[in-house]
Amino acid sequence: ELEEIAGEALEKTVHFEPPVSQAELLTYTTSADIGLIPYAPCDLNTLYCMPNKMFEYIQACLPILANDLVEVGNIISSIGGGGLVADLNTPEGVAKGIEAMRSRDLKADRQKLAAVRDRFCWEHEAKRYMDIINNTMASPAKSVASSTASGPASSSPTSSGLGSSELKRPLG
Repeated sequence: ELEEIAGEALEKTVHFEPPVSQAELLTYTTSADIGLIPYAPCDLNTLYCMPNKMFEYIQACLPILANDLVEVGNIISSIGGGGLVADLNTPEGVAKGIEAMRSRDLKADRQKLAAVRDRFCWEHEAKRYMDIINNTMASPAKSVASSTASGPASSSPTSSGLGSSELKRPLG
C-alpha cells in the first residue's frame, strides 16, 4: 500500500525492500543515505523513548533524521552532528527534514558517528551495568538502607543511578 501511495515519483529515491533477517539488516542499513526515526511524540512513553534503530544507525555510521524526541535529541546534540532533529509530525515536516538532510554534509555526519560509535554499544555499557550489579551485590544492606532512607522519592529518575546533572529535561 505504501508503494502505491509513493507512486513512481519516489521510485528512484525511496526503496521498499522485503523483510530481511537480523544478520542481514546491517548490510541493508549501511547502504542507505539516511536513517529515519519518525516516531511522533504522542505520549510520554514515545517522547522519552530510545529506539533500537538509533543505535543501529550509529553503528552503521548512517546520518540520522529524527523527530523531536527527548533522548534521541540529547544524543544527537551530544555527538555534535551525525544527523538532525526536525518536526516530522506532518508530511510537510518530513519533506522539509529530508531536504535539510540532502543539504547537509553527510560524509561529515558519518565521520562524527564513526568517532562515537564505540561509546554507543553494548560492550561499552556492559561494564557500567556489571559495576552497578557487583556493587549492589557486594553490599546489599547498604543498598537497602539507602533506598529506604530516600523514601518515596526513591523511584525518581535521579535515584536510578543517574545524577541530576545527567537529566537533560524535567520529567512530566
